[in-house]
Amino acid sequence: TSMAYPSVLFIVFLSILWFMMVVIVPKIKRIFMDFGVELPGITLSLLYLSDWCVDYWRSVLGTCVVAVVVGWRMSKRLLRSATRQRMLYRMPLLGPLWRCTGLAQFARLLAMLVECELPLPLALQLAGAGVADAEVADAARELAREIEAGRSLADSQTRRSRFPAGLAQSLQLGEDAQSLAESLRAAAEMLEGQAMIHSEFVFRAAPPLTMIFIVTVLAYIVLGLFMPLIKLITELSG
Repeated sequence: TSMAYPSVLFIVFLSILWFMMVVIVPKIKRIFMDFGVELPGITLSLLYLSDWCVDYWRSVLGTCVVAVVVGWRMSKRLLRSATRQRMLYRMPLLGPLWRCTGLAQFARLLAMLVECELPLPLALQLAGAGVADAEVADAARELAREIEAGRSLADSQTRRSRFPAGLAQSLQLGEDAQSLAESLRAAAEMLEGQAMIHSEFVFRAAPPLTMIFIVTVLAYIVLGLFMPLIKLITELSG
């Protein structure tokens, strides 16, 4: 939701930019050529980019579509779901938000299952399967295997924890105090608070960053097109 407005704005801007490069700029280029205007470097680069878009837009579009499809298929064949999820965590802005959201859902679901007095290994597996996060589900299954092997939650988290420090400590403290469900709910509230902070940051940062990019590109196009036009008008009026 936080990325909806900047994403729509960015897509609309790219569509307009592509139309300008393929339709508008070539027509203005013909005007420059007809009047023999000496073009500055910024205009020459803009015209070169426009020619490239006109000549190769079909190849570029086809290559992008093929690259996305092949890349997605190859990643599904060569990489585990948890590995792909960890790669998504490294995305700027959205990665930490997805991470905190998945962990918060897992903690709340696990707290409910623990209160229903399910065996802890089964509760971990069901809670992991109940969230749309492959890394959390994989970490939960691994922790369930540790518990089934006879290790306590504290020992399992000490040996190798794939959960962040806050959730790992809540698991340990809850087991020690015989209040695992309450500790998990506290951890879920903490993670939900972190997710809200990340969401607010995305909401505040994404639109200005998008606008900065749009204004920069527009300034490049306006300068590239209007500098020769102003010079041409000056020469004709003089």
